Amino acid sequence: MPYKPIIAVSTGEPAGIGPDISLLMVQHPIPGKPIFIGSYKVLKERAALRNMNIEIVRVNHISNITEHSVGVLQLIDIPVRESVTAGRLNQNNADYVLNIIKKCTELCRTGDAQAMVTAPVQKSILSSQSILFTGHTEFIADQLNEKKSLMMLASKEMRIALLTTHLPLSQVSSHISFDNIIESTKILHAGLIKFFNISNPNINILSLNPHAGEGGKLGSEELEIIIPAINKLKNDGLSIIGPTPADTAFTESNSECDAYLSMYHDQALPVLKAISFNNIVNITLGLSIIRTSVDHGTALSIVGSDQVKEQSLIQAYRMAFEMTQST
Repeated sequence: MPYKPIIAVSTGEPAGIGPDISLLMVQHPIPGKPIFIGSYKVLKERAALRNMNIEIVRVNHISNITEHSVGVLQLIDIPVRESVTAGRLNQNNADYVLNIIKKCTELCRTGDAQAMVTAPVQKSILSSQSILFTGHTEFIADQLNEKKSLMMLASKEMRIALLTTHLPLSQVSSHISFDNIIESTKILHAGLIKFFNISNPNINILSLNPHAGEGGKLGSEELEIIIPAINKLKNDGLSIIGPTPADTAFTESNSECDAYLSMYHDQALPVLKAISFNNIVNITLGLSIIRTSVDHGTALSIVGSDQVKEQSLIQAYRMAFEMTQST
């Protein structure tokens, strides 16, 4: 019989599609005990906007959370500071968004929840506050006082981890280091073993420069950093391919690997999203807790409409559930 974990689900940016996909998700049979974190008022208003008959049950204590029933959304209510208009951002509600992420993280840190799933947030709103918010991955790691985590996006077709995440392209090279490659690859290796039951993961590490730098003519990072790191990883017993130029990394001859390590965000993710959009799960590896997320943004232009699709949130939730079965 599968373990029946409590999984905390952040409803994300209140003006975005996070509330929509949360309401849509509970119309499906899903395993475990989902507890949503967000505003009761916002969810009730969004359900009314969409003419959805969802029972929203406020939960006052973790012991009151039950297994999922179709059409029922169990909620820890965190009020928004100001009223929410669907599709219209309000900077004054940034603290609310951070608070629901913090609540999910704290539930997992204390063991009251066994995993967390996050709906999308609007980084531009959050980073305008007193903290520099570069993304869920970094923020959650900071809340847990953990120095290193790794973003991996996974679908049925492929898995791609990111050495650097939400950085301007001009800053990527300065964040590529021998130690970063070693540590990130070992986190990826351990995650593939633990959560995907791959006994000896085969990892393809991408180059940074076109044609892997062409012996230094198109950049020195491969010769000075990436190749030495790969040699060290191989000496440590890991199965590594690379450095592989990104323009050929996803062809059939290079696709026989368990995961890729990409040097930067847009180097590899366009390939994955072109193949599997709405069926991709964002997984944070290297944390002391389990965290997954959707593969899309807040989609402000379609909030409240029938264009909103919940598949990615369901995929993220199911992945988090499966990961709890491996721990």
